[in-house]
Amino acid sequence: MKQLILMRHGHAAPARPGQSDFDRPLSPGGEREVAIVAERLAGLGWQPERIIASAAPRAQATAAILASYLGRPPLLLDQELYLAGSDVLRHALLRYGGDSRTIALIGHNPGMTQLVRELAQVGLDDLPTAGVAAIEFPGPDWEALGEGRLRHFDAPLLLR
Repeated sequence: MKQLILMRHGHAAPARPGQSDFDRPLSPGGEREVAIVAERLAGLGWQPERIIASAAPRAQATAAILASYLGRPPLLLDQELYLAGSDVLRHALLRYGGDSRTIALIGHNPGMTQLVRELAQVGLDDLPTAGVAAIEFPGPDWEALGEGRLRHFDAPLLLR
């Protein structure tokens, strides 16, 4: 069985004059959002063996916060994941998944929302900032990801 944690980066700070969208960091509120969701995920026992993230600063910071709650697994950064579509995100799983049982993948919309829709077969309109979808797959490898089972969905504003 494979487990995949799909997470959209936390809320980003507004761009400063002349700053590219890629270089926007997490806002202080975004840092809090990620910590809230990461703590809840840790409480459920999800432990990725690696985290794959977009190289954009807000995704890197999201990954670092997530890692601090989930046992500090290795972090792999990929420039191609910035604003990537679901096909590029799937390819990253194949490239970096290896023999890992559980992976966390952190990226941007609209690709992350689309990937959740495709893999969990859910009618999700928008994966919000710091939103998480944790999905289980019955297959033994990342190449054979088909329809998975949504095991956990969370976002910072969901009431508990």
